Amino acid sequence: MTIISAYCDGDIVIMGSDSSSTDEEHNVHIRRPDCKMWKVDMGNIKMIVGFAGNFAECQFIKHYFKWPLLYANTTVEKWLVTKVQPHLNEQLAKRFKRELNWSLLVGINRPARLYTLNECGDVEYHLSSYATLGSGSSYALGALTILEKLDMTSWEKVEESIKAAEKFRGDVKGPINILDL
Repeated sequence: MTIISAYCDGDIVIMGSDSSSTDEEHNVHIRRPDCKMWKVDMGNIKMIVGFAGNFAECQFIKHYFKWPLLYANTTVEKWLVTKVQPHLNEQLAKRFKRELNWSLLVGINRPARLYTLNECGDVEYHLSSYATLGSGSSYALGALTILEKLDMTSWEKVEESIKAAEKFRGDVKGPINILDL
């Protein structure tokens, strides 16, 4: 269904994704490479957002969701917990009157950090320099644990972690899309 893989290297965030989705019958569909990740520029903060879950919810978040303002005296974590997460669930619940199914991997540039958010209300700050999301997560995470020690660019590490997930998960398929911030 999905792999989102991200790596922080100093002040830079590299995030990549596959391009597949599955339907209720577990058929795999290949979507446009840019369908699971996008950049958000709010002026004082820049982000790469990667999505796993229901694609209708993904499209709503990508095209309609208005990110709350981040004020200078608020930490990114507090902003995500008190403003973004509740507002996102509220807006999605209004739009989709059903059980929600979404998770976001968010790479932020001030300083470069990775956070995971989901419909349950969790906001997780990742202490390591990498994080993954989606059905291929365990494969990509294992690959990043090894790749972190190798002399490769962050871009290559992300790409190879997605290829590892693709090799072992039948529902993870390229083309691979990679963004940097």
